[in-house]
Amino acid sequence: MQPGLEVDGTVADLSQLVRWNDLIKEVGTAPRVMTLFGMVPNFDPRFLFERLSALMRPGDWLLLDANLIPDSTAGDESVPGSILSQYDNKECRQWLMASLSELGIYESSGRLVFSADLVEAGFPLPRIRADFEFEENVSIAIASEDQTFKRGESLSVFHSIRYGRETLPMLLRRAGFETIESWFSASGEDGVFLCRKAS
Repeated sequence: MQPGLEVDGTVADLSQLVRWNDLIKEVGTAPRVMTLFGMVPNFDPRFLFERLSALMRPGDWLLLDANLIPDSTAGDESVPGSILSQYDNKECRQWLMASLSELGIYESSGRLVFSADLVEAGFPLPRIRADFEFEENVSIAIASEDQTFKRGESLSVFHSIRYGRETLPMLLRRAGFETIESWFSASGEDGVFLCRKAS
């Protein structure tokens, strides 16, 4: 870091684009660094990368991480059993059911079902899903509003989109980012990407 260089940080809610555009106008012209960790798997990729592109100016830096499908390429629709088992296990089930129980939904009312499907982002991306399938009628209150789930209905509880080493930079490039450097875990299941907004 250069002596005397002022550093200021903030946290951006990606759903509040107008608010952050106003804030950006107040910032000087020096390049900014934005970080996005632990978020990429849970956002619709079309929303996420368009929103990031709208928030950033040419020359800004973006550092993000993503969960990967090892050796995946564009159009790879497979989810290895080793990946699915990272989610469909006792610990993850307990975590998800703890969240549901806070809403008044308990294991006695149904079951958690894990599956893999595809989300479209110009090409298919593998997605792991967890849905709670109701085996009896359940009524809960959310923000003082009653919500009833009938037997046979399901509630989407969790999803995680997995990218490939090539597919994530491809989506970033479409949104106007150049991938400068990338680093991968030994397993190939995690990656960190350093990108810059193109001119």
